[in-house]
Amino acid sequence: MQGRGVRVHGGQAPSDALDFSAPRNPLGIPTFIQELLSSVLSADLFTRYPDPNYRRFREVIAEFYGIEPGYVVPLNGSAEAIQLLLPIVKPRALLVFEPTFGDHRIAAHALGVAYVPIPLRVKGTFFTVDTELYSEIVKSIGEGFVALLSNPNNPTGALAGLSIVEELLEHTPRGSYLIVDEAFIELSPSGRSVLELCDDRLIVLRSFTKSLAVPGLRIGFLYSCNRSVVELVDSLRQPWNLNSLAELVIKEVLGKLVDEYRKYLEKARRIIAEELEFLIPALRALGLLAFDSQAPFILLKHAIPHPEFGRRLALRKIYVRNASSFLYLDQHYSRISILGRDLDKMLLEVLAWCVEEDLR
Repeated sequence: MQGRGVRVHGGQAPSDALDFSAPRNPLGIPTFIQELLSSVLSADLFTRYPDPNYRRFREVIAEFYGIEPGYVVPLNGSAEAIQLLLPIVKPRALLVFEPTFGDHRIAAHALGVAYVPIPLRVKGTFFTVDTELYSEIVKSIGEGFVALLSNPNNPTGALAGLSIVEELLEHTPRGSYLIVDEAFIELSPSGRSVLELCDDRLIVLRSFTKSLAVPGLRIGFLYSCNRSVVELVDSLRQPWNLNSLAELVIKEVLGKLVDEYRKYLEKARRIIAEELEFLIPALRALGLLAFDSQAPFILLKHAIPHPEFGRRLALRKIYVRNASSFLYLDQHYSRISILGRDLDKMLLEVLAWCVEEDLR
């Protein structure tokens, strides 16, 4: 299990390996972003501070998603939100649907907040949110907590529908908050954002890192109809938590380049849907347990444990995410990202060899 101060993430593959460990847009960085970045490198962009209030940044986000700009807070990637929210809300506990992104656990321990994991329920080949268990835990804790749901979930790929989120809100008392982290929602073939819900207890986190395939550019935002929370988070964040380049990218992508961005996302979701339909049955045919997913990655359970499983794949220059650092998962789990049909076929061939090697 991940230690209190140890961060474990994908994207750490050797330079000569195919990296299936880091979830991202399988289309890669779009041409319009590459051209935009090239055009500004010689400009005086880096000699000026960004707008500390990020007015235009908030406006283009609000226009694109049909939300209120006054409820948008710029973030240095959505991961920044928990470190801002916990000192503001001062909750009795942080309730997190697990397994999921481990940095939330690290932040809770560092800030002295009780951490309460809520296990996702496994039903055959898919994970689901157990709303009854959530209700029971809420009753035992009382008011003054923060709950967090990653949707779609990382690493399971499970997607909770709008009705599930609404049910969770019904069980969340006033004075407590439900955070829905939608870092992968733009790349979910059937995902529906909860941005349309306006509830004082709901806080939504979004990220452009995954959808634009630019993990090095930390860009995200927080949205909530709770003006008090929004104003406090906005006052606590660093004045220039987004650098000039990150700010410019979003102003251009959701401004002048918005049509190209929409087409890019539509194509990405179509490819992800096709690859999920192709990969999951093929993985199961190899004797691997591939869980249902609505995200650009798949959680696998395999008989061969890590590190041996990873070692065999590395012999064929394939790198996957050892998922044992996620709560409730062990060395028999891996997360694989979707990279596109040709590369996904290569992965299947190597996995077939890996499984056959165990039978010899």
